[in-house]
Amino acid sequence: MLGFLKTLTPQGRSNKALMHFYEELKKNLEIFYVMDQRQFIDMEFRSIEWARIKGIAAAQSYSKVQVYGASVEDFNAFYREFKEFEKWYAADMANKTKENAQKLHTQRSGLEAKLKAMYPVIVAAGAELEYKLIELGLIKQ
Repeated sequence: MLGFLKTLTPQGRSNKALMHFYEELKKNLEIFYVMDQRQFIDMEFRSIEWARIKGIAAAQSYSKVQVYGASVEDFNAFYREFKEFEKWYAADMANKTKENAQKLHTQRSGLEAKLKAMYPVIVAAGAELEYKLIELGLIKQ
């Protein structure tokens, strides 16, 4: 009953949202490991909880979390752009020119570089958020 009442307060809702975001962040780290190990990028990072908390004052005060959120949005946008171009390229033989093949290769290399750059960003944001959640008493060490 007390847990339910805590979710009715603005601070309780904020804490709950931060916990959901923390779970999403951990899942994104797992997604990174899988894509990096397989050396095949086949999905976007999750960003549903990020969209929910990015306006919360508590989240705005965490600089590494803000960098993480911007990086996830950037990666996902680049991934969608790459997949659209790849789909267009494969759809018609007329699209398979040397220039388009080079552009596709360049985009794939860019996507791989963006993926590699995500690891330190995810880890830093996770550490900052974990520290704050411990401070708030929401998780234990």
